Amino acid sequence: MGMTGIEQKQLGLYRVESSNKALVGLARAVAREICGRVGQVSIDDVRSDTRMAGFEPTSQNVWGTIWNEEGWKCIDRKFSTRKSNHHREIKVWRYEGD
Repeated sequence: MGMTGIEQKQLGLYRVESSNKALVGLARAVAREICGRVGQVSIDDVRSDTRMAGFEPTSQNVWGTIWNEEGWKCIDRKFSTRKSNHHREIKVWRYEGD
C-alpha cells in the first residue's frame, strides 16, 4: 500500500527543509527574534528582514517549513503585502516554546 496524502506532504516538507538547512535555521532564528520583540510574526516579516537577503530556497515551500518546529502557534491570519504573493492570506504566529 502506498503513502497517504498526508505522509507524502510530510515527506516533501522534510526533503525541502533538508535541502535548505541554512536558510531554515536562519529564518527560524529571525522569526523568533521578531516575535520576541513585537509579540507576533508572519512570513512577510521574516522574508523582508535584511538578514534574509541573498538566500534563495530550492523551493518556495521552504517558507512553510519554518513553522514546523515545536512552539509555534497560529494566532491570526492576514493578507500578504508581498507583490509575488498576490494578496494571498498568510498566518500570523507567536512562539510559545523555550
